Amino acid sequence: MNKLDCRELNNSHYDAKKKHKEKLLDEQKAKQQPVINAIKDLETERHRIRNKSEDIFQALVEVFKDKLNNLDSRGIIECATEVDIDKIKIWNDVIVFKMSSSASTWRAKIQISKDRVQPSSNRIFNDHLVWVEYDALCLDSWNDAQAFQVQIKNIDFQVLMDDLNKCVKDSLERASILKTQASSLVKKIERSISNDRDDMMTHLISEVTTNGLTRPSNIRDSRGKIIVTERLNSDDGYYKPWKLKVVDSRARNWRYQQDDTELACEVTFRKSFWKTDGQTYDYFTQHVLIDIPKCEIEKWLRDLFIYQVEYYTTGYGEDYLRDAFEKLKGTPYLNISKPADVGHHNLNNNKKERALRDSFGEWVKEPKTEEVKA
Repeated sequence: MNKLDCRELNNSHYDAKKKHKEKLLDEQKAKQQPVINAIKDLETERHRIRNKSEDIFQALVEVFKDKLNNLDSRGIIECATEVDIDKIKIWNDVIVFKMSSSASTWRAKIQISKDRVQPSSNRIFNDHLVWVEYDALCLDSWNDAQAFQVQIKNIDFQVLMDDLNKCVKDSLERASILKTQASSLVKKIERSISNDRDDMMTHLISEVTTNGLTRPSNIRDSRGKIIVTERLNSDDGYYKPWKLKVVDSRARNWRYQQDDTELACEVTFRKSFWKTDGQTYDYFTQHVLIDIPKCEIEKWLRDLFIYQVEYYTTGYGEDYLRDAFEKLKGTPYLNISKPADVGHHNLNNNKKERALRDSFGEWVKEPKTEEVKA
């Protein structure tokens, strides 16, 4: 079970806190190193397959380009792709070849394209178009254009499209297997984190039902509140137990889940007042028995005693290594900070709140404890 003194972390300045969080993440990466190494290997293999498939794809385009150039026995037709072969990618939906002649003014454009009606993942190369332009007033241009249109009929575009589609399909199928394996490894990290959180909650539930738990120090004021009346202006009616112990016998069979069942709890509130010397405090406490919904107790435990480096992580799609690191930021830590000095309530705004506050009874001054020196 990961443990952390959150008080020490929260008291650090920005740079120190950032380094501390990076250190925590590095520790979790080390614990998950076999899984991370496996994801790295899959990512490397996926990129290798993509690069190899792209080489094959570009080679098919290059061969077709040579075929177009070989149409002309006179050597006057020049062919070029619209973009450099090296820049053509396996995910391109359109490939364009441009042809022209050094002997006359005619030119042509050939486009191989995918069906845009289908979703991007299902598109295949299934269409080709040929455009021819020539100068109708120039006999050479007209003759060359006519000769080209006769010759282009000898080109089997379907063979090219089938080869390109097979290349894409093979690449996607092999990549899909690797993606499934990588995704499974990321989920393995998620399950490990989820199990850690469940183990912590089981531990905290055991503690709160046996010894009780005291609010840890240096926690944001908004955390650990049990809301009685929620208001839009944030002036909620709430109480923040300094110490909470579940005394209800039904808690023996407590399972961590969302449940509105109310359980009897011993709650202690604590506040401080300056002494007349203006240098030290006197502490006063209230001890009350109150029914609290189980889900509110669980939220109190999560808010105060379980810390995460990041509470909201980002998914990175097919970047599984980065996704794994992002998931590790959500690793839970058991907060082992020293107890807070106070825990109070804000129950002043309506009759219901004041009635609850008055039922807590009087504040009682804590007896002063003297340190006995050996």
